[in-house]
Amino acid sequence: MAMHDGESIKEAVLVKDNNRNWIMRTPHCYIVIIMALFLIAAINPRLAFPANDVQQAKVNILGISGETISPNIIGTNLFVMNEADIVRVNRSNRLLMFNPVDGSVSNNPFMVEKCRKVPIKLLRYPGARDSEMHHWRDAIGTFFERPFGEDVIGRKYRQFFGTIELARFAKAIGSDIIITANYQTGSIEEAANWVAFCNLPVPPKIDPSWQMSSYSEQQEIRPNYFAWLRSANGLFDPIDVEFWEIGNENYFTRDSSYIERAHAYAKAMKAVDPKIKIGVTGDPLMRFRGKQFDKNPYLNPALIDFIVLHVYAKPDRLPPVTRLFSNACSERQFLINKPGDYEIIIKAGGTCALGCPEVAVAVDRKTGKHIVDPNKPEEISIKKALAKGGHSIRLCFVNDRLIPGVGDRNLFVESVKIKNIQYGIDREIWNYEGIADQFLVANNYQIERQIQRIQTVYPHQTVAITEANTRFGDGRKIDIEMHKKNMTLKSALWYAGLLNTSIRKGVPILCHFSLIGKRLGFGMIRPDDSVTPHYKIMKLYSDHSGSRKVRLNIQSKTYRVPLFETSFLAKGVDEIKFLDAVSSYCLANKEIVITVLNRHPDQSVETLISFPDRVVIEPTVEVIELLSQTSINGGPSLGSGKQGEEVVERQFTLENGLEKLVLKPASLAHIFCKILNPQSLN
Repeated sequence: MAMHDGESIKEAVLVKDNNRNWIMRTPHCYIVIIMALFLIAAINPRLAFPANDVQQAKVNILGISGETISPNIIGTNLFVMNEADIVRVNRSNRLLMFNPVDGSVSNNPFMVEKCRKVPIKLLRYPGARDSEMHHWRDAIGTFFERPFGEDVIGRKYRQFFGTIELARFAKAIGSDIIITANYQTGSIEEAANWVAFCNLPVPPKIDPSWQMSSYSEQQEIRPNYFAWLRSANGLFDPIDVEFWEIGNENYFTRDSSYIERAHAYAKAMKAVDPKIKIGVTGDPLMRFRGKQFDKNPYLNPALIDFIVLHVYAKPDRLPPVTRLFSNACSERQFLINKPGDYEIIIKAGGTCALGCPEVAVAVDRKTGKHIVDPNKPEEISIKKALAKGGHSIRLCFVNDRLIPGVGDRNLFVESVKIKNIQYGIDREIWNYEGIADQFLVANNYQIERQIQRIQTVYPHQTVAITEANTRFGDGRKIDIEMHKKNMTLKSALWYAGLLNTSIRKGVPILCHFSLIGKRLGFGMIRPDDSVTPHYKIMKLYSDHSGSRKVRLNIQSKTYRVPLFETSFLAKGVDEIKFLDAVSSYCLANKEIVITVLNRHPDQSVETLISFPDRVVIEPTVEVIELLSQTSINGGPSLGSGKQGEEVVERQFTLENGLEKLVLKPASLAHIFCKILNPQSLN
């Protein structure tokens, strides 16, 4: 029986005599309770984290690099199908205001102001899978002139947020645009004509026979006509959309026909406007053999400018906590404060293929092998005397086998408990509280490694991330409480790590998913108009966008994150630093901005920010700190993970420069340093 609270402890020590609980009323019960509490505390599954309350770290500022941080890392998906309820639901966070009398629309001042305050620098349109159902010409003209279409789940509606509305909204907030061309239900001609509609100037000579309904955008490319069509719909000047994607999540490593057709799309689109940049949908799970992908198609650099990734960290995949689809090992460390005889109980399952998975168990390096039969579930029991101090348990899948047409042998570890035999009290040491937080940290690390691999294999293309978020809960069904976790500090700190990766690796585009939150809880702005921690994170990181990158290094202790899954985006990390940091220099303000993330969920870090001796900074340093209210109150650093839990943004000054700054666990500090002699940074 796992002990998690006082009631569980009470059950463990309760002595029943003919259904009378009289012993609980005697003084002996208090002794038993104290012993039970001591034993629970004596087994600590978090030895992977150092035990000191405050760790020491140093961030060394080295100088300004020659690179500029792309403004377009502060991007978001509009996902305009969220607006399909405009005539049914009165929401103040709609992008547009609708006049039901004449069908006209105008920008919603509330949303314009929210976007300006970040400020959002890139809008992705139409956004997500509904891009493959969007036909841009169905979304021009007045609302009542537009034909009915349907989205991917069969809802019928008129598309009222079209290209003209997009251009006006983007102009109002000062944002650029990235458009996803319809690949699955569209055509090459439709995409090329959309480029003409957006980017070409109105021709000097207008054909008098042209009408609003002349020519099909799906059948032939007529650049002059579609440039004129934009002006006929009220927008004379070109929109100048620079970035274009070919389809949404088609994955050139999985669809053999996609890459050839994507090149044809790109050729036709660039024939209309050679200045545009075009991306193809890559796969965040692309595999390697040395420096080659298993499937490594040629990307013509004259046509394809960037590879698109969509990254979603999925802690909901953890139960069972460890999934081994190939031979691999996962390890946990734990602390025993009271020596004695213990039983280790392993609950595991998996899949069989001409034999079931075999797990090698090593407790403090002493190994035994056990067969796991999912059809006859039995717990693996190992009894062992354990001394006071640190111990480890290592589980290895050793007989992986894939037999086409028969099956795939895999091992899934659900739980590992350690039980004090004398007192009958057990404790979970595998699937412990906070393990999802470690998964998010490991996922950040592996995404950065994957971007590096792709940049190595495709040196002529950059990597752009046009959808990113956590994904708590199953996206295939409505699970409101789980989906709300996508709007929490836990999720936002993962996104801060992804922003750090994007700055370090020179990623030109990063689009959060999405601006408005509804069904899956992904939005930066909730349906009740409040903003999420993601919004606050992006607002802070906007200080870096468009600025010069500053070189730095981090001296920090490391900790270990265990392997969760053999998919490399869920692999563990043997040594990951407590701190993650990026920095930039704003020439206009003569100011260095440093963002430091303490990604450790338990440990505070006393941090020294160090400049070269030649650099003189103003003594007063401004700091903005983002952390949970529960952390301030001495509780869990990430709180309960519930939506609406208070996230605090504290502002303060350090009057004696950057002597030392204590970062709370799972928190972020945003630091402004005025440089009195900027030339010293070169």
